[in-house]
Amino acid sequence: MRDHPEPMKTPEKIARVASVRPSGPQKIKIYGERNTGTTYLEQLLVRNLEVESLRGGLPPSIRRIFPNSERVRDWYFRATRRHNLGWKHALVPTANQLARTRPDSTDLLFLTLTKNPYAWLVSLYRQPYHAKREYASLAQFLQEPWETVGRENARSAFASPVEIWNHKNAAYLALGDYTTTVHCRYEDLLADPLAFLERLRCDHEIRPRRSPFENIHEATKGRRRAKTFEDYRAYYLGERWRGELDHECIELINERLDDEVMSRFGYRRIEPDRERPLAGPAHILRD
Repeated sequence: MRDHPEPMKTPEKIARVASVRPSGPQKIKIYGERNTGTTYLEQLLVRNLEVESLRGGLPPSIRRIFPNSERVRDWYFRATRRHNLGWKHALVPTANQLARTRPDSTDLLFLTLTKNPYAWLVSLYRQPYHAKREYASLAQFLQEPWETVGRENARSAFASPVEIWNHKNAAYLALGDYTTTVHCRYEDLLADPLAFLERLRCDHEIRPRRSPFENIHEATKGRRRAKTFEDYRAYYLGERWRGELDHECIELINERLDDEVMSRFGYRRIEPDRERPLAGPAHILRD
């Protein structure tokens, strides 16, 4: 029995050990909110680079048996957190949580994925994965509390969906203070996915799996009539989601957005008095 508890790894120690490049495939852990392209990013990386991605979703074998059980999903990530660092949509671990959960995580490269907050809120309203209530309108959705699930590593509820974006993206930025982390904006990934791969390869000395790199153009979630890469690229880079935001919704979002986090990711506010949203009805793209 120890007389004194084992000292906690500090963020400085985590960062120092993390600078040692492991042999073999680069281990990666992807975090990103729902509807931000995490499935696409993981498939893109695995197709093109020698990486080993820690699981962020339920294994297909368990999903087939329990297709709609949130309890099973919560249990799975609680039981396997030490090996995979949790659900990909969870709040990222703090430095102390990371040291307690997986002390050998220093060989990991973390990747976070962020979408423009206005676009993301439209996406989440259209595809409200894990929502525990229904919404009659986007304006109502923006003002209602969002109850979290057990595997989310977060408080029981956020005051609004905007607070999810603020809080989780602020945590992504903090993650970079104590681990080796690459922050990626969804819009930049869509603009030039091969350039993103090349930057990862060069900056982190990751071996390529193929040359030249190949994008993934087909749908990544296996749905019938699912949207392709070009559909998403046109919708998001053309900012067609603006057509689903009226002035009331823009004001509700702006009242709640964290300006500092917005600025750190290079996004700017939409001002309803200066910028009229695209004329509707909008083309709706379901993620």
